[in-house]
Amino acid sequence: MVLNFLKKIGLFIILLFIFAKPALSKEPTFLIINQVRGDESCCQNGSTDILKTISKDKEIQTLPTAWALRFDALNERYISPIKDDELGLLLEITPSLASASGVDYKGFPDGSNWNSAKNTFLIGYTIEERKKLIDTLFTKYKNIFGTYPEFTVAWMIDAWSLNYIHDIYGVNLHELTKEQYETDSYTLYGGMFNLPYYPSKNHPLLPGYDEDKLDIIIVRQTISDILKNYGSSKAYFTSQPNDYLSNPKAEKNYFEKLVKEIVKQNDGFGLIGFENSFSWDDYGKEYMRQLNYLKDLREKEKIAILPISKFIEIFQFQNSQNPSRTLENNSVFWYFSKTYRARVIKKEDHWILDDLRIYANLNDPYKENPARLDFAYWIVPYILDNSQFNFGISLDKTNIDTKVHFGPHSITIAKSRNPSFTNGMLFADLLKKRKKVTLSFPRHPKLFLNPTSGYIEMGWDINGNEIPFLQILDKKDSFELIPGIKNQNLLSNLDFLFQPDKSPLEMDPKKTIVYWNNTKAIAGRNPIRIFILPRNKFSRATQVEKVDIKGNGLSFQNFSYPTDYSYRISPWFIDISSDKSINTEIYISLDGKILAKNIPIFFAPDCQYNIKSCLLNPANLLSYIDALFDEKKRSILEFLKTRR
Repeated sequence: MVLNFLKKIGLFIILLFIFAKPALSKEPTFLIINQVRGDESCCQNGSTDILKTISKDKEIQTLPTAWALRFDALNERYISPIKDDELGLLLEITPSLASASGVDYKGFPDGSNWNSAKNTFLIGYTIEERKKLIDTLFTKYKNIFGTYPEFTVAWMIDAWSLNYIHDIYGVNLHELTKEQYETDSYTLYGGMFNLPYYPSKNHPLLPGYDEDKLDIIIVRQTISDILKNYGSSKAYFTSQPNDYLSNPKAEKNYFEKLVKEIVKQNDGFGLIGFENSFSWDDYGKEYMRQLNYLKDLREKEKIAILPISKFIEIFQFQNSQNPSRTLENNSVFWYFSKTYRARVIKKEDHWILDDLRIYANLNDPYKENPARLDFAYWIVPYILDNSQFNFGISLDKTNIDTKVHFGPHSITIAKSRNPSFTNGMLFADLLKKRKKVTLSFPRHPKLFLNPTSGYIEMGWDINGNEIPFLQILDKKDSFELIPGIKNQNLLSNLDFLFQPDKSPLEMDPKKTIVYWNNTKAIAGRNPIRIFILPRNKFSRATQVEKVDIKGNGLSFQNFSYPTDYSYRISPWFIDISSDKSINTEIYISLDGKILAKNIPIFFAPDCQYNIKSCLLNPANLLSYIDALFDEKKRSILEFLKTRR
């Protein structure tokens, strides 16, 4: 009998181990992922300073630290100091990786434009090329370590490549960059942040569900400030030392503030890391201080810091789908659902819904078609975006409570809250009057509000084509806001907003920015330079296909501009040079549209090398002095700018 009892106890213990559920601790979870670039000087080459410093610090070595290695860092110099840590791959394209893969590198041979998204990331390559690049990189990794990596990093990655590295090589976690708008050469704007999620098979920035869900975990680089990291191209408001230390108005103990904010969340999650291409002399001390701070919090059992593999195991076990998630503090509330993202912000004593984006049924623009231009964009379509225009839905003066409910598909606002738009229009009044309203905002098409029987339809009007983004249903005791885009085919009409690198809108001379850096120069010494940013009728950057420049006494040899200008939606310049003294007028057209006409310029003789001629001809001397003065004035102004 005793023997049978012991057998039952033993069986119970075995079953307990077999069916034990891995669980995230109650404390907020943190991950540490550093990025390691190698020696290719073209491409933000890295150093071993951070690797050696951390490997020699016994206290910091107790932290589970992960490293993502680029192709040029897969060698003994970079691997040796961190060989006992978790290692993954940094999916950045360099000339050496392209060459090893039998792929033509997309950038200049010297790598001088490597940091353009279409050159750095897989998004700039065809599917066939992506496959070769990935296979080469993963094969080299396996030849060194005997297995494939479980995690990867790339600040942008197309949907095809993300599916491929998961399905073929078993990658279970990928790190994207933070929310950012035209920072560096790539925009990721409108996604989920400070929270892990399963992506859509068709778009890495969006959460996926059911058959559209890819079973790989997406995490976002750094801890983002949930209030301040919104809309600005200045990357000041994240946990990266090089970000917040660059802020001239940086708060004291800003990192600690960000961590404390994470700790307060219902599903607290934070990711920190350091790119070894940043100056260790400038930022290393601060990063080590970050690590020590997290170590102290872990010792006090206020946070958990997990290895990547453990985090993957627990997250996958606990989450078969993406739950709706929130982030909040006293000033802002974020809601991430299956079909939309919403932000509610406190302004003075009012709560305002000022950011509302549509998640459903969107495809990655680079899934099958490579990025072509110098900037790449993932912008989730919005009907409200306070970083672009000041307009939203007022939710009255009280706190967000049970009278405002955020659900997976809709937002419900009690009529007792008397909701209105921030320009004063009440929902109830619009429905009563049943009169269409159109609103104008800078750099946008018309925003329409069309009240009919029982609901208000809200969306964008582009050349008479109405594209609804939101329905506001009039219910008995509430208004129900249902975000959604009924006709996906019409969405391409808004590419100039949401996919600027694919917009068909033409350059508008009245909106295009033309800045003459100078109209006077010294012959044979310096050029006359004109900065140009082609823009469409909505004052948004656009590309041009043809440049035409003319000037009496000048030939095409006197004009120079970037050979890849037709692939740019960032500013570029035209230089006019001359070896001889000349006074003429300039004509410039882009795509057959006149941009500048009869603009006087002159090149003065260089009296420094032809003193006798200038002394004999006072007019030449005066023009030289005039051009020289103009040159010195610009130099002083540029110097003063750098001193601000």
